[in-house]
Amino acid sequence: MTAPSWTRCLYRYPPLVAQVWDSWFHGLATEEQANVPSTLPKDWRKNQWASNCVLRVCPACGAHRKDRKSERMGTLEHLHLYCESPELLDARKYCHANIETALENIYNYAAYQEYGESFQDATRQTKLQEDFECTAIQSELEERPICEKSTVVHKKRTHNIAILSRHQVEILTLIKKLPADKLTEYDECPLAHRAGLIHSISEETLSIDTATIIDVNFLGLFPKSLLNVLRRYKNRLKGNLQAEFDNLITSLLSAFIYRPITIQRIIQYLLAAIKLQIETDCAQRQQTLDANDGEQESRTSLHTSAAKSTTTQVTNNNSIPPKVCHANKCRILLAKGILRTSIPCAKGRNMCPGCIIEGTRQRKTATAEIEILEANTPNHILATILDYTITAVSIKKLRQSLQHLPTMNYTKRDDSIFGVVRYLANSLGLRLNNATAGSIDETMTPVQIKEKWRQATFLCKCRHIDIEQKIYGDRAFCATCSFIIPHCNPPPKRCPGCLLQDSWGPTGSSCLACQFATIIYRNRFHTRYIKYSEQWLPTLATDSEDDTVDPPAQHHRSTYRTPESHEELQRLRQMSLQNSFSEIRSRSSPAENMYVIENITLLQRDIRHSIVAKRNINSLHSESEDPFDSVQDENLTPARKKNSLKKVLFDDTTSQSSVSFSLRSNTTRPPLLPLDMNSLDMHSVVSSTQRPPLLPLNMNRSPTEETSFSQWSSKKTNRTAAAKQKKIERLQNKS
Repeated sequence: MTAPSWTRCLYRYPPLVAQVWDSWFHGLATEEQANVPSTLPKDWRKNQWASNCVLRVCPACGAHRKDRKSERMGTLEHLHLYCESPELLDARKYCHANIETALENIYNYAAYQEYGESFQDATRQTKLQEDFECTAIQSELEERPICEKSTVVHKKRTHNIAILSRHQVEILTLIKKLPADKLTEYDECPLAHRAGLIHSISEETLSIDTATIIDVNFLGLFPKSLLNVLRRYKNRLKGNLQAEFDNLITSLLSAFIYRPITIQRIIQYLLAAIKLQIETDCAQRQQTLDANDGEQESRTSLHTSAAKSTTTQVTNNNSIPPKVCHANKCRILLAKGILRTSIPCAKGRNMCPGCIIEGTRQRKTATAEIEILEANTPNHILATILDYTITAVSIKKLRQSLQHLPTMNYTKRDDSIFGVVRYLANSLGLRLNNATAGSIDETMTPVQIKEKWRQATFLCKCRHIDIEQKIYGDRAFCATCSFIIPHCNPPPKRCPGCLLQDSWGPTGSSCLACQFATIIYRNRFHTRYIKYSEQWLPTLATDSEDDTVDPPAQHHRSTYRTPESHEELQRLRQMSLQNSFSEIRSRSSPAENMYVIENITLLQRDIRHSIVAKRNINSLHSESEDPFDSVQDENLTPARKKNSLKKVLFDDTTSQSSVSFSLRSNTTRPPLLPLDMNSLDMHSVVSSTQRPPLLPLNMNRSPTEETSFSQWSSKKTNRTAAAKQKKIERLQNKS
């Protein structure tokens, strides 16, 4: 079925399709040309009209076809069985006559052996002819595999449609289900038709998807069941007669097999002549168009020769240089020094051919890595690849070793696949003969290779209850440590990662498929490519004349800050304090720390009010304070070193005697008494929502030194103490 035919020539030689369309278009009338496109449709395979009515139509029987109601495709079965070309008709008639003669000689020999007279003089059929024809009819009705809805199923026919009697052929001819020539062909070769060596199926009915062995005998496939009948008959003959009958069988097989060979040679001659005629016509039309264009240009050149010469000079002086490829691969190779100059872009593209292939190569690399992560390849296949970590190997041989992957299972050389092999070798730590020949990927050192394969035997040891997993096929990888998560209680001598292969090495070790998957998961090419881009691409200076470009820092975020104003620093300080108080409040329990929270809130309010009285911006950046400035402004605190303040709100060792406050600041509050939680009932403390009394205020202080808050606190404390005293006296009087 792979022999040349008209449709196969169109698919295998695309320029012929455009030439066929051009020849057909110029063969139309002027009125018809206005209704069809002058050039080949881009999607001609999906265009039913362009494909079935113009391009795939058989050109051999176009002018000789009798029935023009429907177009006939130039398929292989059409050319062998139904094409109405005179050359093919004569070849078909000649081959059928040879088959008929060989079959008649066999029947004639059998008639002499059975009846002692010739086949023409015998009044009844021989046993050989009866068995031969009955076996052919049964062979057509046998169950055979067919293609139905893209699925192979086994079915058998309920009645014969390939082997028919003359009466059936005559009836089908009358109702126009068979052409009239079929009855004539049947009368010329009746024995071959009844034996199934020439079938009687119409072109509309014949389908290769559901064909039987009788339907496809035009390809030279002699039915085995019919050959067995002839051999059984030969074995029943006497020894001196078997050799002669064997020669008759050979003559029949030769005539049957040489039929498709002869017809196919005639088909090739016809196709070559048709293609030559089409190419000649297209060349002549192109020459005519070129001559007309030349005459038109010569006429106009007389008037515009001076203008053209001037334009040509300007164009030559201002010629546009070719576009240069700025894809990532070329930029990385330029930064590494592998390329000395930039490569020009391909015609009509914004990248060079190498970068165009690089995109396909990286996509196929990602696909191949997924296949390795999901593959369950046996250990003996991967063991040969493991040897390449020590001995160098060529890319071609390594590609043959990786053919268990679907991406690598190609029969032709694909440059993208060869690049994928190079990237996979660098990912797995395999040694190549020309590993660094113009590649952006870098190979690993022997120490790194040994370390990678040592880590490949590791399993996940994370003890988290809920481990985030990434599943590939039968394996699960830990998102934390990037190792395979083992199964619980695996069978002995089985891989704990997939439970499908035997362990490679000591008991409990993972198989080679899991080790390969671990290395790929921890050393993906896309991750390395991003590192290469971050490492090499920023080093390319935008100005070619600037030789002092320093390499960029590891973090692109700048650490330099412009000096802020005093108001901006005040705002940032308030924001920092607010965040600190919010964090302290969120970490405390309201029931247990209500007093601490209240004190912190009050302290926060005091700091917010007193933040204006803090030292200015100059004192923050100075190591010592100018005494002259401190005399002028009493509110400015002396300068101190940065980060010298201890970030502690309350010290555990603070007591009433050690607490002191500045007399110069009139915005501070008196300190609180320490709480003795052992002497208080927790339930009473929480329910009363009262605070322990504050320390007695120093009444000798002047009123101007007391803040409004301290006055309010002292009054509230006095009222609370008086109320408690009255309550105690009432309880004593009642008792």
